[in-house]
Amino acid sequence: MAISQKTITEGAMVIRGILGGLFPVLTVIAYKNFLSPLTILAWSYLIAVIFFTIFLTIRKEWKANVRNVKALKDVFWQ
Repeated sequence: MAISQKTITEGAMVIRGILGGLFPVLTVIAYKNFLSPLTILAWSYLIAVIFFTIFLTIRKEWKANVRNVKALKDVFWQ
C-alpha cells in the first residue's frame, strides 16, 4: 500500500505542530527544575540520535551513510 505525498506532508505538519507546541512547556520545565545547559544539550542530542536512528533504519540507508568517510570526518570534528 503506497502512501501518498499528501498524507506524508499532513503527517509531518501534525508532528511539527506537536513539537512546536511542546517547546514552551519543555522550556519552562527546564528552567523551573534548574537544569544546567549541558544537561539540556545532552537530552537534545539523545533525542536527535534516537530520531535519526529510527529514520535510517526505516529507510534502510545505514550502509550508504556509515560508509561515507568524508561525512564522518565532518561529524567527528564538530
